[in-house]
Amino acid sequence: MMRVARHGRRPGVVLSGLALALATTAPLAAPLTETGRRAYETSRSADDSAAAALEEGEKTAAQLKVLAPDRETIPPALKPYLEQGEAAQQALTGYRRLAQASSTDALRLLAEVSKLPVVPAPDLVRQDTMEQHALLAAHEAAVMAARTRTEAERLRAILAEARLAVGDSGGAPRGTKAAAPAPTGSDPGAPGARRGPALVPNLIGARLDAAVRDLEAAGLRLGAVTGPRDGYIVNQTPEAGGSAAPQSGVNVTLSGTAATITPPR
Repeated sequence: MMRVARHGRRPGVVLSGLALALATTAPLAAPLTETGRRAYETSRSADDSAAAALEEGEKTAAQLKVLAPDRETIPPALKPYLEQGEAAQQALTGYRRLAQASSTDALRLLAEVSKLPVVPAPDLVRQDTMEQHALLAAHEAAVMAARTRTEAERLRAILAEARLAVGDSGGAPRGTKAAAPAPTGSDPGAPGARRGPALVPNLIGARLDAAVRDLEAAGLRLGAVTGPRDGYIVNQTPEAGGSAAPQSGVNVTLSGTAATITPPR
């Protein structure tokens, strides 16, 4: 997958510039096909979603740090939550950057498609290839955006549990020391593990090995698998964003053709 270096550039300016280039295509340039339009819509939506999740997650991380303003005297009950919060914030930032990079890749490819001439004869093979690659990049952006949202959700959960473990005023422990939150995906019956419903991650567009990692991180597992195991996930049950019982299975359908991938809603 092509990566775009953006040292010294403002991400929003890059994406807006590419979107403007697509919107002002010359009349004799090749119009986008349905595949290209889906790639455009998916990439823009993914970038917006990841940006919003990053902003929300950073606000939550700041609230978590306020619970222990003095790093030298962190209450023992709070320390594991701060460490998990820092790890979640790093993952949040990393996934946001990956979503942004993939969105830019998709829009840059589509901008190149829009420059292809239609006279004397359109290069349909080249256009289809570029649009297919743009669609794959757009779905990679959607997967990274979903992971960004998951980390933002995890930060909120860590903040809520940290507030239960220590008081907001002075950081004094409330009664007995609270158990540290269990790592995401741990046995729900283990001490300290969360027993509430799990948030179903967005697996559309991901490879099977990446989906397994995402499900384990969410406290779920892979269910029935239909289609070529070396393809891309085009459907999942239950759908992304819903709730499921911890350690329950998520069924997936895979396809080897990028054009069959349905953009996340």
